[in-house]
Amino acid sequence: MEQDGATPSNPAPLRRFQSLLHRSANTESDELNASDVWWFMYTIQSRDTPTADERLSLQQQPHSRTKPRPKEVAVACRLCEADGGWHTWKCGNGQTQTIREHLQKHHYQTWHKVVVEEKLKGWEKLVTSATMADPTGRAHPSTISEPFTLDGFVTRLGNVIAENNLSINLVESESFREFVLYVSTAPDPLDDRDIPHRTQTHKILIERYSAEIKKLRADLQLLRHAAHCTQSALGRISFTCDLWSCRILKGFMAVTLHYCAKDQCDNLVLRTRLGAFRHVQGRHTGENLAQHFVQVLEELGILHKIGVITMDNGSNCGTMLDDLERILTAKGIRFHRKGNRIRCFPHVVNISVQRGLRALGCGSKQSELAEPGSSAGLGEGVGNEAGPGTDIEVPLHVEAQAPHDPNDPDFTVYEAELDGDNNEALLCDPDYADILSQNPIRAARNLINKARQSGQRREEFEAIVTDCIKNQTFGEGVNPSGTQLLRDVDTRWSSTFLMIDRLLSLYPVKGSCMSWLEFPSDAFFIKAVQILMRKHDPDALLSDKTLDVLSDIREFLAIPHTVQELLSAEHTPTASLVLPAYAELIEILKGARAKLPQLGHGIQAAISALEEYMAYTRQTRVYALAMAINPLIKFSWIQRNWNPDEAATARDWVIEAMLEYRTEARHRTMSVQKVSASAQGVGPSREVGGRSITHPHTTHISVQNARASEAQRRGLLKLADLRRHYSQSESSSSESLLRTDEGNADPREPMTEAQKAANEAQLIEEDRKLVQSELERYENTTVVLPDTEDSEPFSLLRYWQDHAKDFPYLYKVALDILPVPASSVPCERVFSACKDVDTIRRSGLDAAMLEVLQILKFALKQERLEFAATWRPAREEDMLGKLPLQPSTASQLIRDGRLDDFLRLIEESGNVL
Repeated sequence: MEQDGATPSNPAPLRRFQSLLHRSANTESDELNASDVWWFMYTIQSRDTPTADERLSLQQQPHSRTKPRPKEVAVACRLCEADGGWHTWKCGNGQTQTIREHLQKHHYQTWHKVVVEEKLKGWEKLVTSATMADPTGRAHPSTISEPFTLDGFVTRLGNVIAENNLSINLVESESFREFVLYVSTAPDPLDDRDIPHRTQTHKILIERYSAEIKKLRADLQLLRHAAHCTQSALGRISFTCDLWSCRILKGFMAVTLHYCAKDQCDNLVLRTRLGAFRHVQGRHTGENLAQHFVQVLEELGILHKIGVITMDNGSNCGTMLDDLERILTAKGIRFHRKGNRIRCFPHVVNISVQRGLRALGCGSKQSELAEPGSSAGLGEGVGNEAGPGTDIEVPLHVEAQAPHDPNDPDFTVYEAELDGDNNEALLCDPDYADILSQNPIRAARNLINKARQSGQRREEFEAIVTDCIKNQTFGEGVNPSGTQLLRDVDTRWSSTFLMIDRLLSLYPVKGSCMSWLEFPSDAFFIKAVQILMRKHDPDALLSDKTLDVLSDIREFLAIPHTVQELLSAEHTPTASLVLPAYAELIEILKGARAKLPQLGHGIQAAISALEEYMAYTRQTRVYALAMAINPLIKFSWIQRNWNPDEAATARDWVIEAMLEYRTEARHRTMSVQKVSASAQGVGPSREVGGRSITHPHTTHISVQNARASEAQRRGLLKLADLRRHYSQSESSSSESLLRTDEGNADPREPMTEAQKAANEAQLIEEDRKLVQSELERYENTTVVLPDTEDSEPFSLLRYWQDHAKDFPYLYKVALDILPVPASSVPCERVFSACKDVDTIRRSGLDAAMLEVLQILKFALKQERLEFAATWRPAREEDMLGKLPLQPSTASQLIRDGRLDDFLRLIEESGNVL
């Protein structure tokens, strides 16, 4: 035995276990490996044309089913030699397909006959093939099974959908219909050989991706042609950025680009492009994420045009921007981690809601399970944007939080500002307080889980709801928003509100049509749940008082839900409405606090979170610039809500942004004049520096801009209705600015450095007065809005398109600011679209190929005129008025052969596969 302190002996060697499933690389028998090729080959030592005697010798070689040994130099085609020709190939790897194509092209009939007779490789497929090709590789018309008919076409279309598990909606795809119509114009019938296989299709997709990236790079640059100048990306380019993980937990970074541009009709529009869907290897540290982000921008050639980045509130978002500032500063590009970043509006609102719910003792599912909170940041978009009832996968790794900046809002602290013990209204209602202490949201969640525990329970519950709808149990013309209960999901905004709203919309029904049920209660919902649970379970059912508390909580949650939907719009500028929307939300919540006093401490917790962020926003000049370039707001909101010093600073920010453009234009004009007195001035191209400015989403055409503006107007009206509901009292061309001063010094007498500095200071002061004058003229203008309901809604894009020459330097600032996205919803939509690709059957898809497919999908959708209006996640309202087709009814109709009735019910239910 070894004594203490003695030198330890050498460790035992590691044991190794090999798989019992190991198999050799050659899984195919040598007797069958490419026998359809080698049977027709001679083995030769020289590729020179043989003499007559050498040909006789070759003809004595026996046929072989296997590949020649490595000692052989080359092979020659037996069929060519028999026809007096000579075709050879070097004997090496990778030649079988080339030789096979030669045999099929030049000797198809002989090759086909021998392969089948000798049962060489692939003979079964040749026997069962519906067509047989001639020596040119084309199909014989006489061997085609049937001529083209419309019935034959639709039959085969149905076969393709059924055999390949495709959605029926495939036939509604514009690209699919365009593809079929294009194929129908072929002058000659297509052959199987004309249809690319997997390898060729893969190559086609890669080439399309490469072309799309080149097109995107060109679209983001200033393109000058011989006859005219076309500006594609006007102003700076802004971004949204977020992380997502696929089914096998690979992390991907989505980067969307937003900018102003002119369409073919010279209308000012907003455009959105997906710049990257990049696999992020390694830990998701701020440094690693920043390097990937910079790499994407360098690939697109837009690093010098960076504007504002819209992100959520995760700790690694802050560290990423710290590293991004360091990297860009080292490259000589001005960037500030606060000035070039805004926080996602819905994400901030969601955090305030979670704070309020925690103060009420009704925290999220994650908080109940002691899992990470809502500040996970980059990496919280897990799995496939799991919808209600979907299990959430393990989140991506999130780094430890960086030291908190005291000037930043601390969204990682979830202490309630008020305690329920200090809420007098709650103390005066012990029954309410008792229900609230038991977490009514968790009780609702448990009840819903029981009702959705199995497919049978869901079917029975849906059948009861559908029957009540048909018999107008909910009231004449009144239908619930759906026939199934919903689960809430921590990674989806407003899901708790939607869950409670659906539950309450299905709950109380007096005089139920289900009177035959043997239960004493008249409440339809309790009856339905009792049926599904198969036994009485008082702990799972909800009391009337619990339902009253849930109704109050729903009323509270409906307010932030309405506001966050307003600023999730994609096709119209939203940044100018962010601070007014925050302020309006706070005022509405204060009214709700007075109307719902028992929930006052929770509502106050949400208000405090919003006020904390509102204080932070006064450091972010992009918000001030966004309101300033909105002619309906200008500086009015800032003057009412900020102190005089802050308001003066905001005005200086606007002047500074305008001055930068003015000075740049003057320098460029003077430079052009030095080169040629007759040179024509060119439009200012923005330099890298400057302040943070951003952009939202794309609009493909100006019609969509108008549609988005109308949707935004409706959202603002809904917000005004909320404000009134909770409010105690009702509230309700001049000289060219492009001219430059000339000849302050004699060009023949070079100025000293001191003279240059003094002259530049004087010119800058003149520039400042000029932009101040422009800003004052802008402030003095008024916008008269039409008061008719059918009038065209006000459009910021149209306003600046019409006033570009009236306020040229403020217009330049507007081009930077108009595209600023108030939320990171574009990334969330990219993740939702990924669900169609990231399926179980395609979980092995290469990360690079996934990016290729996402870039192409996004680009193609942008080219569809109706894409911007239709591409969005499903919402509760989408289900209104649609009754699902009951499985039992469908099965009975099919058994009875009543297919016409079955199709009619499918159409009525909106059921699609």
